Amino acid sequence: MKHITKFAAAAAVTLAFATGGASLAAAEVIEVKMLNFNPDDPSQVMVFEPQVVRANPGDTIRFVSVDAFHNSKSIEGMIPDGAEAWESPISENFEVVVNEEGTYGYLCVPHQLMGMAGLILVGDYTKNLDAVKALQHDGMLQLRFDALFAELQ
Repeated sequence: MKHITKFAAAAAVTLAFATGGASLAAAEVIEVKMLNFNPDDPSQVMVFEPQVVRANPGDTIRFVSVDAFHNSKSIEGMIPDGAEAWESPISENFEVVVNEEGTYGYLCVPHQLMGMAGLILVGDYTKNLDAVKALQHDGMLQLRFDALFAELQ
């Protein structure tokens, strides 16, 4: 039994050294549904559910096309430096890996005038939060982001 314990300890030290002490936690897949109505509040139309996602660097955000004619598109100026922009096809499931810490703002292109938008908060999401909040949008989109930012207070 002592040999197994010594082996396990040596393996853990070797693995920690090889990974630079990085966490061995597996990346998560977080689902965001693209919906015509919020199931908890049917008065909210054209929504992502959840509208605010908290993730870690390396996690995957899976946008699920529950209702037709939705997509997900990152908003220029609302993603962290070094992050890749994305735009998913309409009415299709889509995945994006969020590697950079910060706040990501996104919308549904066909329903942006109706305020269909969401936020992904990755790690220390405050890194670019002030810049993201300063960006101004038209109409309902601005109202939706204002409401989402108010939830962060």
